[in-house]
Amino acid sequence: MLEHTLNAKIGVDGSMILLKNVLSGKRIHEMEFDFCLNQENIKPNLTPLLSEYDINLSPDLTQLQGIMNGFIDLLFEHEGRYFILDWKSNHLGYRLENYESPGLNEAMKDNQYKLQYLIYSIAVHRFLKQRLRDSYDYDVHFGGVIYVFLRGVRAGAATGIYFDRPEVGFVDKLDKIFGLGSGIIIL
Repeated sequence: MLEHTLNAKIGVDGSMILLKNVLSGKRIHEMEFDFCLNQENIKPNLTPLLSEYDINLSPDLTQLQGIMNGFIDLLFEHEGRYFILDWKSNHLGYRLENYESPGLNEAMKDNQYKLQYLIYSIAVHRFLKQRLRDSYDYDVHFGGVIYVFLRGVRAGAATGIYFDRPEVGFVDKLDKIFGLGSGIIIL
């Protein structure tokens, strides 16, 4: 499994990333983050915005307030761009075809992984703003999110790999809903 994972083809903007080529000094494992939530913005605005991303929330998730805490499995830099990577061990079926786009898209939707990576995207967006300051540009520095479904990954192939790069306008809107200016703490 390790050999398959390190040599899987992760297609990003016409180029390929192999995890075996990501240097240890260019990655953060289990990056913990905290940021404040602004309930006044969340309740009326979160559900309509997320529906644009085909995410339907249960009503209790619009009652968020306090501090959002999370862990990003892996944040890594590759050729000047930063990527979020999350490992998934979900069983999507016994055939390799189950780990191609239709099966991955269904798993992402059914398990609310899209919401998860949008929250991670906000955390990394805020982190990079703090780290890179005035030189930060989302379109230049944010590479996207990669979900690796370990059971379907194969060396030299793209099965088991889900990739997305939310548009900057969407991330900025979501960031404002969660409470722009409340900062982020990376532990």
